[in-house]
Amino acid sequence: MFRIEEVSSPRCKLKFSSRTRESNQVSVITGPNGSGKTEILKTLSDWFSRLPQEQAPEHLHVRWKIDTPLAPTWGPYDEQNFPPRVIAQTFSPFSRFAPPKRDTRTLFDVYANQTTEQCLYRTIGIHSGTQVVGGPLGKLTLEQGIFRLSEAPEQTQNLGSVLDSLRFERRINLQYRKNAIGESLFSAYTQGHLRDLLSGKKTFASNVHGISVDLSLRREIRDTGIESLSNLLENVLSALERYLDRDGFQFVLDFREKQASLNYAALKALSLLRRLDALTLERCELYPHLRKQIDLADASSGQQQMLCSLFGLFGELSSNSLVLIDEPELSLHPTWQMGFFERLDAILQPFEGCHVIIATHSPLIVQSALKRDFEVIQLRADTPNFQMNHPLRDQSHASVEGTLLEVFGTPVTGSAYLANELFEMVSVSETASSEIRKETLVRLEWLESLYQNSQGIVTQKEDLDLIQRAIRLVKVGGE
Repeated sequence: MFRIEEVSSPRCKLKFSSRTRESNQVSVITGPNGSGKTEILKTLSDWFSRLPQEQAPEHLHVRWKIDTPLAPTWGPYDEQNFPPRVIAQTFSPFSRFAPPKRDTRTLFDVYANQTTEQCLYRTIGIHSGTQVVGGPLGKLTLEQGIFRLSEAPEQTQNLGSVLDSLRFERRINLQYRKNAIGESLFSAYTQGHLRDLLSGKKTFASNVHGISVDLSLRREIRDTGIESLSNLLENVLSALERYLDRDGFQFVLDFREKQASLNYAALKALSLLRRLDALTLERCELYPHLRKQIDLADASSGQQQMLCSLFGLFGELSSNSLVLIDEPELSLHPTWQMGFFERLDAILQPFEGCHVIIATHSPLIVQSALKRDFEVIQLRADTPNFQMNHPLRDQSHASVEGTLLEVFGTPVTGSAYLANELFEMVSVSETASSEIRKETLVRLEWLESLYQNSQGIVTQKEDLDLIQRAIRLVKVGGE
């Protein structure tokens, strides 16, 4: 089990609990704007994006724990104690997550030697260096997640249930168009001149990108060698022949008939050609229940985000990973916010020992976390620097109105939750000790202040009158 214990950012210091009821730990950080939620995630992103090649920033502090079969170990001390994977995910255009390092492996390293990527830090969605947004980013994120499935074919059925929960059939159709370099490779392969092409005896087809397209393949020739690269490409192009149409390829990843594992050679082949800029993804088709198929770009923003988020996570996860998710509620319908953890559970199910840390403004996600007894940590914008913020564990707050009031400090007009709380406080104070009555008055005065200073939120005078009447009754009962 990998677990973050403590994080110190420029604004605050945060401790996480050690409690977990399941094989993975989920912690939810919430609070108003300016309280430091995203900063905590950014601190972890900055820290782990530099490891193991660089030293972590001196002004930041992170402490974690890894439970091994022999004994627990604490970081940061030894490179062996690093988590195998740190994944930062957000689709916010204001993302401050650090960008990942460039993968320096050759195609031969990846697809022939099965060399694993050394950098432990990965990103999904948007990071501080992202230049592609919108529909193209969604397609790219989903495609990369699908390509990484080739490393774990036995786990793909979990993604079928994710598609089903989003009201899609359990299949995805990828349509690719060959560009100039792809045309050249396939033409040379079918004519038996692939080695001649790679050695320069045959020329590439003309293309609008000029020599820049040529360079990606030239680098592979330089780093791998003509003979090894030629053998690799022959295997790749052979694996794709059955999917070839006039202009490119159509590839269906089908979770219904449990055929996905049979197509992984083709998935790897497509991934290799995409890295060579030999193919362009034209369409990523989904099949809504009882409706005609649609391109991912035509799906709702919420559907796009859920698909890209969950497929992206599944493609990157391994056991004992650290997962950072910022604002998962973006573009999600309230119903999907309430079901967020169910879908996350489906993705985490094959793995164990992961620590998932989520920063959110959503009362529905916080409510769901409280009901599941996940760790929920409330930050306050007015908390002094480096003061510890304590987790919320009171299950009585696990309603939408209760979460808005108790966790987010947001007054709710005509709230049944508020009325019930006031009735209970007055009733208890009638026979309570003086110490309990003092605590009750402190809470009532906090509610009074909240409803008096609602910062632009329209509240009813009746709510404030009800709170002030409760204050008078508690005071009278103590006399």
